Amino acid sequence: MTTSSCEELQSLFDKVSIHIKKSPVTTENTVTDETKLRLYGLYKRVTAGKVNDSELQNRQRPSAWNLLERYKYDAWALCDCLSREEAMIEYVRVAAGEENEVGRACAEFLEIFFRVSI
Repeated sequence: MTTSSCEELQSLFDKVSIHIKKSPVTTENTVTDETKLRLYGLYKRVTAGKVNDSELQNRQRPSAWNLLERYKYDAWALCDCLSREEAMIEYVRVAAGEENEVGRACAEFLEIFFRVSI
């Protein structure tokens, strides 16, 4: 990827992630726990790097007594095989694929991105 396309992808990722964070939780905007964990793992991969990055102190997998944190850790660890750019693309793709108001808005961001960058 060229520098300008990486910057454009980062801009798209930022726009989608901000939209998701700001969207109210309604019955119209609900997503499955599986999708939430997938988005969480991808977001962490983009913003914090790999779970066990050799440059950072290895993070310990949370105890089985702390299920939510363990699920989040596992979702993040599943994204270790992706590059940062691949994780951004997958994040936007997953968000845009949702059949709700947020998904439709993210799909519009994605459509605009491809019209402008092609």
